[in-house]
Amino acid sequence: MKSIIRFKPRLFLYVFGELLQPYLLSFFVLLLTLLMVQMFRFTDIILISGSDLQATLLLLKSILIATFPIIIPLAFLAAILLGYGRMSQDSELVALCSLGYSKRQLLIPSLLLCCGNIVFCYFCVTELGPIGVQTSKMISSQIASDTFAANLKPGVFLSVADMTVYVESFDKKTKDFKNFFVLDQRNNQSAVVFSKYGKMLNEQDKGSFLRMQQGQIHYNPKDTNHAVIDFQEYDFLTDAKSIQRKQQPLRAMTNTRIKKDPKYLSGDFLYRLEIHKRLQLSLVCFVFLALGIAFGFNVFQRVSKAESLGVCIFLAMAYWILYFMFESLAGSTQFIAVIYMPNLIFLSIAILWMKFKNDTFATVFKWR
Repeated sequence: MKSIIRFKPRLFLYVFGELLQPYLLSFFVLLLTLLMVQMFRFTDIILISGSDLQATLLLLKSILIATFPIIIPLAFLAAILLGYGRMSQDSELVALCSLGYSKRQLLIPSLLLCCGNIVFCYFCVTELGPIGVQTSKMISSQIASDTFAANLKPGVFLSVADMTVYVESFDKKTKDFKNFFVLDQRNNQSAVVFSKYGKMLNEQDKGSFLRMQQGQIHYNPKDTNHAVIDFQEYDFLTDAKSIQRKQQPLRAMTNTRIKKDPKYLSGDFLYRLEIHKRLQLSLVCFVFLALGIAFGFNVFQRVSKAESLGVCIFLAMAYWILYFMFESLAGSTQFIAVIYMPNLIFLSIAILWMKFKNDTFATVFKWR
């Protein structure tokens, strides 16, 4: 007689709680680990640039938000392996099955948790993550401007990023300056810029820059083709990466903005690849669910927490190494389907493992 899946609220809440606890714990542990890695960097930013604590914390928050698409699948995989592993170690899975509960009923909470993670991960990778990347770039530009302003001293030559800077007077509060001199030797070029007045500014598109007024630009001053240009207002970029910021990177653009971009509408490969990469990343939770069931859900085998954690780390490292390999391969071959290969490979491994090494495949995925 075929078994019928019956919803058991108490069983569902119990198993869901056993999965939710390691999920939240893993999520915050990963965030804390990332925070500790970035802590020394942000300490230097505060001490060297003189930026306020609020801007630094906002930069940290935007960086953490940008990493959600990676942290969420890893926390979910850890929840499946640790949750079911703990129940297996304490023989709770055997006890529940002996009471008449089927394995399908025990896996319903993990399936619902997986669906919720896919939706949340898709929102993070398409909307929340790009906003975090965009905000972090804007704040980093502001901090770079504060660092430049903190090291700039009147009457002292300052060398930074292939530039030699001299200013006669500079107000650090208003960031106004007088009689400014710059020797710019970036990009294997040579230019000398003089300005009587100016102000240091920061904008999202340009980054940190100097708005000079009433001055001259001398191109190739040591060359016979010496050219002089007089200007009333001139924006001088102080950050070497500011020129690249004029064209916003794809990872800092939301899906809505990408699909409205003329390059995407014209069929540009990089834009369409970015859309498929985000879809592929949101489906990682489903792949990790299959891996977690294959390696962590075994009624008649006790799995310790150390073994579950080791399997989690190994699978996560193997997956992301393979993902970056196929990501570069997709860019070189210009074949979008290649980006989905890591999901297909690991999903096949999970199915084969459940079929030949685990009894879950026969009792869960086949009706008997």
